[in-house]
Amino acid sequence: MPAILDSLGRPYRLTQLRERAVARRTAAIRARYDAAQTSTENTRHWAWSDSLSADSANSATVRKTLRDRTRYEVANNGWARSMVDTLAHEVIGTGPRVQILTGNPQADEWIEQRFWAWCQQARVGRKFRTMRKAKAQDGEGVGLFVTNDRFRDVQLDMRPIETEQLSTLDMGYSKNQIDGIDLDENGEPVRYHVLKYHPGESRYGFNPLEEIDPPPRPEDVIHVFRQDRPGQHRGIPELTPALPLFSRLRRYNLAVLTTAENVADLTIGLKTTHPETSSFDFGPSGTSASEPTTYETFDTFDLERGLVTVLPEGTEPWQPDPKQPATTHTEYVKTVLAEAFACVCMPYSMGANDSSDENFASGKLTRLGFKRAVTIERRLDWDPEVKRIFWAWWAEAKGLMPDELKAGMREMADWIVAVFWDGTEDIDPEKAAKARSEALKTGQTSYPTLFAEQGRITKPNSGARPRHSA
Repeated sequence: MPAILDSLGRPYRLTQLRERAVARRTAAIRARYDAAQTSTENTRHWAWSDSLSADSANSATVRKTLRDRTRYEVANNGWARSMVDTLAHEVIGTGPRVQILTGNPQADEWIEQRFWAWCQQARVGRKFRTMRKAKAQDGEGVGLFVTNDRFRDVQLDMRPIETEQLSTLDMGYSKNQIDGIDLDENGEPVRYHVLKYHPGESRYGFNPLEEIDPPPRPEDVIHVFRQDRPGQHRGIPELTPALPLFSRLRRYNLAVLTTAENVADLTIGLKTTHPETSSFDFGPSGTSASEPTTYETFDTFDLERGLVTVLPEGTEPWQPDPKQPATTHTEYVKTVLAEAFACVCMPYSMGANDSSDENFASGKLTRLGFKRAVTIERRLDWDPEVKRIFWAWWAEAKGLMPDELKAGMREMADWIVAVFWDGTEDIDPEKAAKARSEALKTGQTSYPTLFAEQGRITKPNSGARPRHSA
């Protein structure tokens, strides 16, 4: 049997091989990450990092603080208000529409028209926009299914409520309960605790501790929020990362304005070589009551328009140099706003409504990410809620359908319910129309697909005419 030699040509001993193998197996693995090191330079920066769970990090106290501050910022900052409104306009628009395929075209027509009429009566689009704004500035959009006796036929209605009303004021310590929500063993909601009145209500006669009885079930509650971590059941405002940026920007703008005003208020000054400890008398230079012969330090006086005058000896005028706003002010504002808008995937040009630094191609490119984010949010957050609303509506509306329309309908489990939203306007309609025409000719798209992209509805094999649109 040939021997195993080392680098010097000497045979390895078996015990030596075994010792080295054991040493390799038992040696501690030492890896270093710069971000994992703690030093005097980064200690303060990472001082507030923690290992809390998602629900503990988003405790009721934390959510209240962030919610109050975000509401204040949105109410007093035009950029924050524009940011929230743009999100609601882009995501919700005029509201959702549904297309139903039951196997009976006449029944589909009847269901779609009746559901659309009910959505207009219940103002679903406006309520969804309100909930989308609440998701941005409050952290959560919450709605309840209620009965509205004023509605004809179907009396289902949806009522948005503020996130403070989703609360358990007497919550104890339970592994299956967080603020406002009871959970099952899998961490799924089984019951919601909803206060009848807002806890901040100041009107007389309201009990802030009174809950809706019985507590609403999950199928009767719409609860949308941004879930960033596994096991998260309550949301924080989407504008949370932008709050420090907005506050700094406001302070910076006020500082620039104050400096500019102070400089503007001081129109002109007089520099003199005379001592500042006494008044200055220049003898008989004054010839009228309006032309004083003496002046003191920090005296003020008006200058006549078109004035030509002679100053006393040893005195020369100077005018402050207005250095505000600084040349970097505009760039600073754009940089801060771009970072603030990025927390909701919104490009600066869209959030600020300013495309002056973009050409046509770059303008379309910067909007692709935001458009993708809107599509994902619609499909994952809002489409399921629209379908829940539809099925809750159908539970009441099916009794109103004529019997002759029910013939030929498939089982409800086999129905196709598609949700459509407002489409995006084309920046260059002519080029977009040519591109769609070529795609239709080559079979890369179809009329239903094109209408769906525009937020309109058409039935398969029914031509290009849409059924209805917002």
